[in-house]
Amino acid sequence: MREFVNRQAKNLNRKSFEVEKIEKDNKGDIIRIIGKFLRDDDATIEGTPLDAKNLLLAVKKYFCESSSVTIAKGETGTITIDIAKTVTVDIQNDYANLFTVTSSTSDDTVTLKVEPSPTITIEGATEYDFRVVLTSQETGRALGVVTCTVILVATSTNPSD
Repeated sequence: MREFVNRQAKNLNRKSFEVEKIEKDNKGDIIRIIGKFLRDDDATIEGTPLDAKNLLLAVKKYFCESSSVTIAKGETGTITIDIAKTVTVDIQNDYANLFTVTSSTSDDTVTLKVEPSPTITIEGATEYDFRVVLTSQETGRALGVVTCTVILVATSTNPSD
């Protein structure tokens, strides 16, 4: 499970300025200093970054960067969902005759494995959706639903591709 960790440092919020360029006028007087401020607080523990993924995990308890996969016959695709709680996964696939979806769960991820049916014929590219319902094992309440897209593409028969 993921938890937010506070940043700890010897000199909290201390910054240093790194000079990149000094501009002078024709008399040699400095008119502009260009540079950037750097964090210089001697961190003893790096904190959890406050980015979209970590904030969504804190609020929604799951995060999916990409919920689509493109596969051809004979290939396997994967979709990863980051989770912050132990979940039960319910896959709702109305196209089981075209592709199968299986899941495996670890402490912080759900991995979905998508495989096209060996008997299907694919012409062009076609999209199909399936849903993944995530339910907290702790509370029994639904955390959310992730709609995933499978794009089945035909393999090329042209040797120049």
